[in-house]
Amino acid sequence: VKVSGSTGEIVWVHTAGKTDDPAAFSDITAVAADSSGDVFVTASFRTLPGETSPVQCSVQQPFAPLLSSAGEEDIIVIKLNGGDGSLRWCQAYGGDHAEVVYALAVDSAGRALLCGKFENRTRFASTATLTSAGLEDAFYMKLGGLRGEVLWARRLGGPLNDFAQAITVSPAGDSMVVVGSFESATGFAATSSNPSLELSGRGPSLRDMFVVEAGTAIGEVRWTARVGGA
Repeated sequence: VKVSGSTGEIVWVHTAGKTDDPAAFSDITAVAADSSGDVFVTASFRTLPGETSPVQCSVQQPFAPLLSSAGEEDIIVIKLNGGDGSLRWCQAYGGDHAEVVYALAVDSAGRALLCGKFENRTRFASTATLTSAGLEDAFYMKLGGLRGEVLWARRLGGPLNDFAQAITVSPAGDSMVVVGSFESATGFAATSSNPSLELSGRGPSLRDMFVVEAGTAIGEVRWTARVGGA
């Protein structure tokens, strides 16, 4: 729904989902606008095994794309025309296991940056396959092109549960900050090329917060920080 900032009146409404299965969509997790006023919306969705009715990207536009999840929960991103709410594109991202998106940012060039969590192994694109280090790991990724193509995707995590829950991009668009929580006592964000990036937390059931800065060109981690108790 777009609401007039001056009058509070509804400007337009866009509907997506399944009329025969209201539970196909989880709650919308994030909304952001680019510099031209177009709107990005993220959510998670699923289609159960054997279902023949996919998710409609737009109820208002009958010829809009129809999407089915690859396994459990997948991620959906919808881009709308900010002027009239019409669909520009929508895409699904995910593999056989569950993927959840928690946050969204848009850079100055109109490219979307997402973060969330995934289980086991996921394939966001043919060139973007991630494997968790243990249980649930955090991810962040960048979309671009005319229809939300995955430019790159990166993993953050250790042997336990790790979630990326907030993301923001610098005004220049060359760096981003990802914030979330992790359980691992050791091994979070560890890379063989730069072991100094590794964070150590308090271990199982004691969650700490992480802050990570990464470059937006290829997603490389620049620095990491832990926030939490002793």
